[in-house]
Amino acid sequence: MSRKLLLTAPRGAPGPMTALRNIKGILTDKMDIDFFSLEDLVFPIKVANKSLLRQLIRVQNRLKMVTLDRLLPYGDNIIFASFEPLIAHLVRQLSKKGIRPSVMWCSTLSQAEMVPSEVSLLKILIDLLNTGKIKYLMAHRRIFESLGYFIRQAVFFPHPIDLKIFDPVKRQKLDGINLDLFCSPRPGKNILTQALAFKMTEQNAKLHINFKLGKFREIVEEIGPKIVVHSWLPELDYYGFISGMDLSLQVTFGESFNYAVAERMVLSVPVLTTFDIYMVAEDPFLNQYLCVNAIDTPKVIAASIKRILNDKNLRDDLAKRCRERIEEVSLKNNQVVCDVVQSLYGTPAIATK
Repeated sequence: MSRKLLLTAPRGAPGPMTALRNIKGILTDKMDIDFFSLEDLVFPIKVANKSLLRQLIRVQNRLKMVTLDRLLPYGDNIIFASFEPLIAHLVRQLSKKGIRPSVMWCSTLSQAEMVPSEVSLLKILIDLLNTGKIKYLMAHRRIFESLGYFIRQAVFFPHPIDLKIFDPVKRQKLDGINLDLFCSPRPGKNILTQALAFKMTEQNAKLHINFKLGKFREIVEEIGPKIVVHSWLPELDYYGFISGMDLSLQVTFGESFNYAVAERMVLSVPVLTTFDIYMVAEDPFLNQYLCVNAIDTPKVIAASIKRILNDKNLRDDLAKRCRERIEEVSLKNNQVVCDVVQSLYGTPAIATK
């Protein structure tokens, strides 16, 4: 009998966690899959107090105080999403037990350049692949087209999209004109440029964000756009809120996929983005209006925002096509993921939207 497949990533890696959740979603009725945060699996000391637990996790992570007990039963059927020193340590320890897990690397080369520590981690990852301690590099489309060129263990493994997640979503009606720039701040999210672009539209509108302005506060306050800061929302409330947007901003760079774009397309919300986001760029109609060709130039982004906000018919057409397009992408990507899982882990699966 085939072992279960284990999917795991650190809690602090929202993109990889979202990818794994979607993988489990499209395959959960077809095969045995477990999906846990890495912290829940490998740290031996746990307490009920959440504040104390966070401190313990930091200490255990730094000291690499880990247990393999919950990993060993899966054998080679382990996919780590994201890659960090702790995962490298786990890979080496599992290798001593004759187990070779797989790793999903989620950063483009440009992202790695922007975060110096990722360049070092990429070198470690390649060394572990070349010495046979990692079985496969699970590579999303843009990763496969770059790292797959010289890493023979790379396997094309696109981002799946579990459309069922959105079935219970109830659209929230919002007053006035509303845009969102929801993201997890990191190099490449292009926050200041998009904030200034929003201001330059001179629209009577609100820009919603889900992060503390932090180091950006003073310059954003100087720019003076109408920004509404939101705290964490439960998932369905979050999707319901986003579905009420007139337009979303995801004009970022260094993205391997961007689930925020995919989610907005599912919710029929036009989302301004870049030519790197293939589910938008490869559709001629969406490409024309939603792909920005000068992502570090606020004036260009502002022109695209104004063109869409000032034409409701265009906005409605874009919303409709976004939903149609993401359904096409999900069907194709989900089938590839199912085929790869069947090939690598020996369990038949049939794709679902």
